[in-house]
Amino acid sequence: MRTLHGLPLMENPNSKEIGRWGEEYVFEFLQEQARCDLSGSVEIVWINEKGNTTAPYDIEIRRNGVRGGDDRRPVLTYVEVKTTSSDQKDIFELSVQQLQFARAHQDAFHLYRVFNAGQPKNVRIRRLQNLAEHIEKKAVKLCLVI
Repeated sequence: MRTLHGLPLMENPNSKEIGRWGEEYVFEFLQEQARCDLSGSVEIVWINEKGNTTAPYDIEIRRNGVRGGDDRRPVLTYVEVKTTSSDQKDIFELSVQQLQFARAHQDAFHLYRVFNAGQPKNVRIRRLQNLAEHIEKKAVKLCLVI
């Protein structure tokens, strides 16, 4: 297993490489958290591990056996990762499909913002659970660029 601090980032990376770095970082971060779950019922799945998909999120967190009763389906949390190599860049793109998905899945949609990609000692992660609620409460803002 690679350590979180050992993830390489190419010199002069493009936005796609920065985004992939952030996804891998969050994936490994979530795997570490899942290992601390003594029940062993948490599975972390990186949807884009083998390449970008059309899914409106990057990672699934599957929690088995928490619904109770006869319902054996896992409880899913959908994670969208947005990454920057900057420490302060708050603006990023979100597709209409991602916004619609966030609205449809409310509490099950988490947005992870990764700052300082490629700088392991300075990486910060900010998690925003229920993006749709944050938009409705005006805790986050949407902007358009023409």
